[in-house]
Amino acid sequence: MADLHQIQFNYVPEADRLLLRISTADKSEFCFWLTRRYVRLLWPAVLKLLRENPQVRAQSSRLDQDTVLDFQHQQAIEQGDFSTEYQADAQATPLGEKPLLLAKLQPGKGKDGPVLHLAPIKGNGVNLALPGPLLHGFARMLQQGAKQAEWGLNLSLKQSSPAGRTH
Repeated sequence: MADLHQIQFNYVPEADRLLLRISTADKSEFCFWLTRRYVRLLWPAVLKLLRENPQVRAQSSRLDQDTVLDFQHQQAIEQGDFSTEYQADAQATPLGEKPLLLAKLQPGKGKDGPVLHLAPIKGNGVNLALPGPLLHGFARMLQQGAKQAEWGLNLSLKQSSPAGRTH
């Protein structure tokens, strides 16, 4: 995938899903549906990547790790641009025009830092490189989307799994 340009999460009540839209610098767009179940899988992967930051891992206690992670998160959020409207001006949709239902997830490391491989059951997905503050921004938008969906998930930076009511 080309360099990331914008990410957007929108809750679509009729589908009871989050719509993830990713645009790239070369004006390609990738669209995915995220279910509540998928978000419950995605959050621990995002949290794992956040906690793999060397400054966080260098701390000896969980409390100190949480403090450093909170500080990094606040800095990244303050520097991020969350007010610019998503620019829906895609010139290409490499995975198709309709959103794909995400089912597979693989966190990892790329040459520039954390990477999330997001994919449907069958077919191609994307490797979403989220270096530095981008991962924190992605985490924040995911938290906001899940809150808007009212799924009862607690996507906290201080826990390893998104506890929530069962359905």
